[in-house]
Amino acid sequence: MLGFLPQFHKSVFRFQVKDVVLTGRAAFSAFSPGKSDREKVGQAIEDLGISHLADRPYTELSGGEQQLVMIARVLVQHPRIILLDEPTNHLDVYYQTYVLEKLKKLTENNLTVIAIMHDPNMAFLYADHCYFMKDRAVVALSIEPDNHADTFLEYVYDVRFTTVMVNNKLMVVPKV
Repeated sequence: MLGFLPQFHKSVFRFQVKDVVLTGRAAFSAFSPGKSDREKVGQAIEDLGISHLADRPYTELSGGEQQLVMIARVLVQHPRIILLDEPTNHLDVYYQTYVLEKLKKLTENNLTVIAIMHDPNMAFLYADHCYFMKDRAVVALSIEPDNHADTFLEYVYDVRFTTVMVNNKLMVVPKV
């Protein structure tokens, strides 16, 4: 099964967070959700550290809190493949690293996580493989941290970069 997180999600209804996450279980229930579904929702909410939001209306949350709820909604589906379009959208640095560490941990259980990201540093830190796109086409399957990485990234992003190695990971900083 494939779990998908869109880049944006807008709800017009004042559903509680736990009910929004519960909609991720809809494919597993013939009629109404059961005890097992609600337990899985509770676990997903707890795993993401958003238990304090469970009874709050989704529409009253910040963008970052809504993003965490939608990630819980994907995780409660227990997919084998997770496709995420900008999973760190609207998240501060703490929650960006928190979410990416959670997703990285899922890959240890033979889950495939595919994330579209615009921040190359976060991708370099957490991804096992990076694919680069420009003008809707894949232009490279990986880059090596040699003296040409900055030139390649300048081509992809149309920004001049300085590259540095941090803990054996390639990092980039825009040239000013």
